[in-house]
Amino acid sequence: MKSLFPPHVTRLESVVWVRDAGEFLRHVGPGTRAAVWQEGVRYDIGVPAASSFAVALSDAGVDLESICDVELWTPPVFFRRDGMPATGIGGMYAGTGSVFLCLNGPSFDKEARAMLANRPGVVTFAVNNGAHGFRPDLWACVDAPDRFMGSIWEDGRILKFVPVKYLAGGGSAMVREAPAVVGFPQNEAFCAERFLREDSMNWGNHKSRGGGRSVMLVALRIAWELGFRRVVLVGCDFHMDERRRYWFPEDRTEQAIRNNMTTYEILRGFFTELLPVFAEAGFAVVNATPGSGLDVFPLVDLDEEIAATTVDTGGSTLGMYGGKRK
Repeated sequence: MKSLFPPHVTRLESVVWVRDAGEFLRHVGPGTRAAVWQEGVRYDIGVPAASSFAVALSDAGVDLESICDVELWTPPVFFRRDGMPATGIGGMYAGTGSVFLCLNGPSFDKEARAMLANRPGVVTFAVNNGAHGFRPDLWACVDAPDRFMGSIWEDGRILKFVPVKYLAGGGSAMVREAPAVVGFPQNEAFCAERFLREDSMNWGNHKSRGGGRSVMLVALRIAWELGFRRVVLVGCDFHMDERRRYWFPEDRTEQAIRNNMTTYEILRGFFTELLPVFAEAGFAVVNATPGSGLDVFPLVDLDEEIAATTVDTGGSTLGMYGGKRK
């Protein structure tokens, strides 16, 4: 599997386009993204389909004959359940108003779930066992597949994102037989500056680096890669105690509750670092959870967010197949 992963970030410092790096840079293909420095000015470049890096640089106003620093990175590769690269997934939701990231705090109650369920234009993204009692459009996990309800794996309506290590060759029967499964590479070394552009999905830090791992980080990165530019957090309580755990039935020991509270605090720091990164990229994350313990992102009204995203289905189909519409 690892041999299929794209290369990590590559940086070429103080190169002369023609003399030193011409052949290499001219063969950079569509889908690659880059940051180019010329005379102290940074240019962010994306190489679109049916184009070349040279054309993309020229269109951005970069003088190809001048000295510049170049940093290249490849978008993360998604994989099919048979281990082959999955194409056509990146950007597939571009142009969609928002995605509602449904986390599993107790505030994601019956009323909130009813507001989001089966509403035209409203795209929902759940994590972990939250997709058992609430059927989302998208879903992600980072833990072992057997920790999640079989109904999630069996449901072809849900597009499911799982760590690539659980796909063919290293996965479980549930993943191998499940419909609509996509794998992603992951890493455990958080870096805010690289978060939206490294070639694997970060889910926090390994315990040797201070911990703070969470599927929430992966879900945000996947939302970005799918083309969403606004994420509305729902059920993001960021608090757990003996009385308030999840919105669905689940036990938590006192130690597990303390661990979760520690993770929330670490994540709050991560998100604080990510705020300027998201702002520069045009990626808006807002919180529609009343009383949330996560105060980093702007608070918004869930009713208003749903209204802004809902598609009007009141039009008549009469006349669409010829003749005059009424």
